[in-house]
Amino acid sequence: MKEEKCACCGQSIESILMKTEDGRYNWSFSWEEGGFNNEWAKTKKQAIKQAEAGGHELKVNAKTLRRMTERDQRDFTRMGNMMCM
Repeated sequence: MKEEKCACCGQSIESILMKTEDGRYNWSFSWEEGGFNNEWAKTKKQAIKQAEAGGHELKVNAKTLRRMTERDQRDFTRMGNMMCM
């Protein structure tokens, strides 16, 4: 299968970070207490703040926080689905 490239920059579509028109990235992370989630935010600090403001006692493991590509998102969703089976 031929690798799909971005028309404007020539990068692999799968290596481009997911980003909204208003500049928010899709950040994935693990909770210190176990489990994982993702959050849309402009910065790492904002992603942590938003995640921890969910009305629960969970804390983000900042060492695991990273911005996601399209491929990362597919893998993240697949992993989550497998855990729910």
